[in-house]
Amino acid sequence: MANGSIPCDLTGHVSRQDQYPAAHGGFSDVWIGSWDKGGETLKVAIKVLRPQTCQEDARSKVDKRLRRELRVWRELQHPNIVPLFGVVSDYGPYVSMVSPWMENGNLNKFLTEELTLATRFKLLCDVATGLHYLHCLDIIHGDLTGANVLISKNGVACLSDFGLSTIIAEFQGTSYYTSSIHGNIRWTAPELYRIDAVPSVTFFSDVYSFGSVMHQVLSGCIPYHNFKSDVQVLLCLINRIRPERPIHNVSDAHWCFIQRCWIDNPRARPSVTEVLAAISFFYRNLLDVRPKLSSADSADSTATSGSLIGNLSLQLNPTSPLIIPKSCTCSKHGLVQPVWAISPRVLLVDDDAVIQKLSSRLLRIFGCTIDVATDGVAAVHKMNTAIYDLVFMDIMMPRLDGISATCRIREFDSMTPIISMTSNSQQSDVQVYYTSGMNDVLCKPFGKEGILMILEKYLVHLKAMQVLPASSLGPLDSAPAITLSGKEPHSTLSRPGTQIDVCICNSQGSVQTSTSMAISSPLNVPGRELSTIHNFGGASRTMDNVAGIIAVVRRHTISFLNKMVSKCRR
Repeated sequence: MANGSIPCDLTGHVSRQDQYPAAHGGFSDVWIGSWDKGGETLKVAIKVLRPQTCQEDARSKVDKRLRRELRVWRELQHPNIVPLFGVVSDYGPYVSMVSPWMENGNLNKFLTEELTLATRFKLLCDVATGLHYLHCLDIIHGDLTGANVLISKNGVACLSDFGLSTIIAEFQGTSYYTSSIHGNIRWTAPELYRIDAVPSVTFFSDVYSFGSVMHQVLSGCIPYHNFKSDVQVLLCLINRIRPERPIHNVSDAHWCFIQRCWIDNPRARPSVTEVLAAISFFYRNLLDVRPKLSSADSADSTATSGSLIGNLSLQLNPTSPLIIPKSCTCSKHGLVQPVWAISPRVLLVDDDAVIQKLSSRLLRIFGCTIDVATDGVAAVHKMNTAIYDLVFMDIMMPRLDGISATCRIREFDSMTPIISMTSNSQQSDVQVYYTSGMNDVLCKPFGKEGILMILEKYLVHLKAMQVLPASSLGPLDSAPAITLSGKEPHSTLSRPGTQIDVCICNSQGSVQTSTSMAISSPLNVPGRELSTIHNFGGASRTMDNVAGIIAVVRRHTISFLNKMVSKCRR
């Protein structure tokens, strides 16, 4: 092995323990091994790739490409990424990967245990956090399946095997389907099997796979579990038939979000940041420890407790005032202040009194509840005793610095977004922050724009839509429509005061009726217009303020339906 061609060569220091592999994959075998690490013996997993070709030059190319990818893997350090200890070269024609042995096996095995719904969402948070880390580093997993999510002895889900199936597919000279025919097709995005295009994994295909993982975790069954043959599954993908909705553990909100991940148009799927925000919201809602704003009047609370719409935010506490009166609208210095359906709780960690005062003032202006920690030790303690929506973490602090504090926090909390507040923003520094488990960087000195950008990015799922009072609504037939027909709306959604007809769907997606609502603040539709909308969940992909929209639709639709029923009875 050439010097420097791979980070850590463990050849001669790792031995297999059993006569046969402990597990088999589509293109590899996994052996239990032991690694003599400086007098300490560690139990490890040895992944040995099977030869995919008999040609020597082809094997050499695979080996070189594999080493290049493993070099990237070796640099990754995150609580939800399986670490790569090194490689060995004495178990086959390619280098074999050495990583920690995960006592709880993979996700497929772990889901056979009796798990609470909160535990299942904790696993999904782990997967989403690991995927977010990869995407932030411009790394595509490419093979996100139940078999490639490993569970540590502490029950933490970790991603593994990113990029390997793509390498094998390239050098087989066949389709992506060939490389994933051994079961992975059940999690794979349909665009990777289309004949009219060269298949290539993308961030969007990773999100589709996450939707399949979410379906599996909540249902306890692999996707398309009612089909034994992968060929049958392929036919389902070609005909746009998705897995059936599970009977248990999946609410309308959960199901709608899974369907958003499965949208045919890859670019219409949620980003990994949206995925992490939504899953975190679902999980926190199960814990039911979040501070709520004051409740709305009893009539509105009763009206909003129904389930007319399959959507992202149906699990919100019905008493949360998702409809914010126009009088709450405010704008300072050209910035639109966010209005929250649920008040964000933010932990500010900084030893500088000036930064504390400035940051706290801005966060309170933007409607957040603030806790302050003056060093890393206090931050770890607060994170252990309370739940926060967001953490702003300074780097240089006494007693315990921000990087070390983040590493400790990630040992028990892999979900809460942690934002580095620092003036050191070189690429090498940013890599260290990501490696420690931080999600983003807010460069000092910062102002209201920087704070607002972070809030908009990571807490969009907590926002409410500002709407006009019901008395200002116009006639039902005077507005352009967001329909299920695939026609584009006749006006943009960025103009204040626009009225929108919204199709109300049941949980199966069939149209029930339509009503009208008015928006008093611009909708944030970045750089694109609404096009084909297959259901309300699809429409919500283009709107940041999902919770508010749903509340408006519920409120006015119920009123409209009651009037229609009264007329019919007459």
